[in-house]
Amino acid sequence: MIRRWTVLISCVAFVLHGGASALSAAQSAQTAPASQGAKEPTRLAIHVNPLVDMHYYFRALAEQRDEAAIPEPFRGAVAALRTFYSVTGPQVGSAMIEPVMMTCATAAELHDAVDKFPGRIQRRDGAPVPSRAPCRELSRAYMDVEQAFRTDIWPAHAKAIEAAQASLDRTLLPRADECLRFVLTSLAMLDPGIEIPVTLVAEAPFPQGFTYRRRNAGPACFVGVQDLEGSLLSEVVLHEAIHALDVATDGQPTVPVQLFEKLLAAGNRRGGPAHRDVPHTLIFVQAAETIRRVVDPAHQDYGDVRGYYAKVPEAVAAVRERWRECLDGKLPREQAVADIASAYKPPQTASSPATSAPHEP
Repeated sequence: MIRRWTVLISCVAFVLHGGASALSAAQSAQTAPASQGAKEPTRLAIHVNPLVDMHYYFRALAEQRDEAAIPEPFRGAVAALRTFYSVTGPQVGSAMIEPVMMTCATAAELHDAVDKFPGRIQRRDGAPVPSRAPCRELSRAYMDVEQAFRTDIWPAHAKAIEAAQASLDRTLLPRADECLRFVLTSLAMLDPGIEIPVTLVAEAPFPQGFTYRRRNAGPACFVGVQDLEGSLLSEVVLHEAIHALDVATDGQPTVPVQLFEKLLAAGNRRGGPAHRDVPHTLIFVQAAETIRRVVDPAHQDYGDVRGYYAKVPEAVAAVRERWRECLDGKLPREQAVADIASAYKPPQTASSPATSAPHEP
């Protein structure tokens, strides 16, 4: 879930959208084939990893205000995670370690992997961030509690993830290729021909869905499955996949790129409410409409069911109906993008523009 700006570091990046690029009329034509230039079509791959599940479980616990709610065996690991984020920052720290974690089977393997990290990394803004030492400390803390987690917590988590996989097997996955083709065509993306790995975890902190850019590799997605089932789970997984496609097509004149540029041209400040809410709301609408049109005609938008749309009414008013008209073929895509950018009015309070809700799945 994501914006057209990034927190970049030399190893990996937490994606809040990629950067903008110059527009090309030929590539952005509404009839352009989405798969042009791709050797193989982009595909979804669902993954399960107990180590990643443990980490996300601790992330959820770390946000608990009631310390008594944290199981005693895991308080040290949760404290270590909080310390880790205090040193690296939550976004950069997660981006640094989670894409590596998804390739490891155990905390010991993670410890060996992060031992190869540089001592420090540098964000795009030039700020140095400690790397190897905080990652090593966290992996050591995870080694101390991994067996307890696998004995006490993982069996129930595995069942929840298995149920989510079964749900996806019935809903999204049989139509995943069709969904991705529809998304690529709708958003004027040339198919990058990548595998989008989506790691399912039982519990995750708000907002339950996370997508990262990996250096020298494609994007990686993580989805917490708690309280999600059926077409709602399908929408959240597809939503993260759209963010991954946005990352992978960053150099193309895609709809998110065009929208970002038109919002800038309309006078909206970079990083302001428009750039936080409008492209993200379009992704919400695109994901929901794709599920409804391809997977389940009775699907209800996550934005309606979980209240996201109510948090960003100005963005919804600018995006939702116009983008639906575009998907219906009633409004040319370039006109729809231009209309959305011109229709958006930033929220106002008595003192200053209101900020939107944090990124959601």
